[in-house]
Amino acid sequence: PNLDADAKLFRAQPDKACMYVLPSSRVSTVTIFMDGKKAGTLGAGDYLRLDATPGSHVLYVMRPSPLPSFTREKKDDLTIAAEAGRCYYLRTAWRPVEEVLHEFRLYLEEVPASEGQREVNVRWLVPPEK
Repeated sequence: PNLDADAKLFRAQPDKACMYVLPSSRVSTVTIFMDGKKAGTLGAGDYLRLDATPGSHVLYVMRPSPLPSFTREKKDDLTIAAEAGRCYYLRTAWRPVEEVLHEFRLYLEEVPASEGQREVNVRWLVPPEK
């Protein structure tokens, strides 16, 4: 609870950027990756806060799968040019691949701070993977 309350102050460390990752309303469980490493797994009522060094970071999202290399589309990766002291708000989203088969691909999109903070305030923090 203390970590959740601290995260909801929406302050980045002076020498780091912070990224809040939120699931969309259509999501059940997704795994978030940053710079090729698993950052955490989100359920519908969760959010993830990632603290990162300034510079370029690549984030992507996948549904849990025993064969993750077959479910990821690199063109859906999101690159953030992170600035120290700044917070970013990201949400998972779905893009139709083939309307006939009703297949969708998962990706991340940046959302305005006001919207991101509002969504964080009704969810619980998931600690990032170490």
